Amino acid sequence: MSAIKVKASKDFIEMSVTDKLAFGGYVRTMMGNVAGLGKFPFPTVPLSGALPIVSLSSLDSDLNAKNNAWLANPSLIDALELSEIDWIAGYDQDCDYVNSIAKNNPAVIDMSGYHKTKDVRSVTHVPTTPVMKSADSSVTGGFDVELGIQKDATGFGGVLYTPNLTPVVNGSQVTFSFTLMGDVPAQIAFVTSQSRKFSFRNLISLIKMKLMAWAFNAAGMSNPTPPSDNSIK
Repeated sequence: MSAIKVKASKDFIEMSVTDKLAFGGYVRTMMGNVAGLGKFPFPTVPLSGALPIVSLSSLDSDLNAKNNAWLANPSLIDALELSEIDWIAGYDQDCDYVNSIAKNNPAVIDMSGYHKTKDVRSVTHVPTTPVMKSADSSVTGGFDVELGIQKDATGFGGVLYTPNLTPVVNGSQVTFSFTLMGDVPAQIAFVTSQSRKFSFRNLISLIKMKLMAWAFNAAGMSNPTPPSDNSIK
């Protein structure tokens, strides 16, 4: 006999898009039948509702539409990726709700459609340094970044800073030291995102800035990308 308690699994995160869609439909069916509605009456993410309402149904529909569009036109992979990230976030929240109701009761978890697990493993390695796909200032006072796809990361971050600042990276901490001389402008801008695409706004225009980016997960932060020189419009 194991003393480890059972809980609803988040194995759906690693499923293919096709399997995610089938799994989502099954969860909605189970939670939406008479028994499911009686046991899970107030889900934090509604079972149904069309966009702009965020519901399990709308997340499924959007992922299905983006997947079909990608199959017809592989250049639409970025839109599919963003839809899949939104889908995972919605079902992650719903799974937490199921666990809050089930309280480790395997029969109740079965009523939700989620798989059961006793897995207590946690992420033990920090992500590898991300690959910079593109970095460009396309609007005045703005800067857009795209990193490569990275499966060992749950989020990404970036920092822009003027050349008169010196970053020191120590684990998950970044410290800046600087000496201002005359009227030389100094600026630091941090961004964190669940998406590998993120943007900086309200930057000082017509200056030079350096960019570093990183990936992170529950175990910590990756090494940053090497500082790159960039011009802000």
